[in-house]
Amino acid sequence: AKSPAHCHRVLLIAGRTRAEAVASLPVLGVPMPRPGRARLVAPVAGPLGAGRDADITDRIAARVRSSFGLSQTLAAPIRTGNGLIGAIVLSRRDREAWPDSARRLLSGAARETATALERANSLREAAAQASTDALTGLPNRTLILDRLEQMLMRGRRNQTPVATLFIDLDNFKDINDTLGHRAGDHLLRAVASRLKCALRDIDALGRLAGDEFVVLAEGMSLAAGPELIAERLL
Repeated sequence: AKSPAHCHRVLLIAGRTRAEAVASLPVLGVPMPRPGRARLVAPVAGPLGAGRDADITDRIAARVRSSFGLSQTLAAPIRTGNGLIGAIVLSRRDREAWPDSARRLLSGAARETATALERANSLREAAAQASTDALTGLPNRTLILDRLEQMLMRGRRNQTPVATLFIDLDNFKDINDTLGHRAGDHLLRAVASRLKCALRDIDALGRLAGDEFVVLAEGMSLAAGPELIAERLL
């Protein structure tokens, strides 16, 4: 039996956009399909649905063979905690049976890929939680202060002004004490939503703590003065 070194192409389908998948083809050694004669394999963004992993993986391999004119493939499913999310498809030119060593190699690669994807997702979620206020979804104190530093650096470099507006809610404690914390949380979310709608895309809004919010404005937002920004917010 031939060694896995004879396998000449590997295609990973794991939630890529069409543009990302096309860009990766030359790197993977896969010939670009001719316009009008082949279709790109649809990217897999989540669980493929009900059914056995083997059946779904076979369907993915069949689409790869059809799209790229392949004849001999070996496929392994990529399964994470979210279910089956894609497959690794190995191809070669000859029609001999795949050796056990190739099967073991591909199975291990699929497991390692699944582990790497789960780790990457965990890191993204942890980073989002560390920089986002859980109640309002706004940047928290850490992230908004980092953005303030970036704005100040741009302002010094470009000689442009930066404005910081601090906003708090009068008598917010009374609302929590009389109506309960659920009502207070609802009010904070409503205020955050209203402030976001009143700001430009280039401005930044964050929640510092409790009922304290901060707005960072720079560039075109300051053309008419910070006072007009405050009037628009209130």
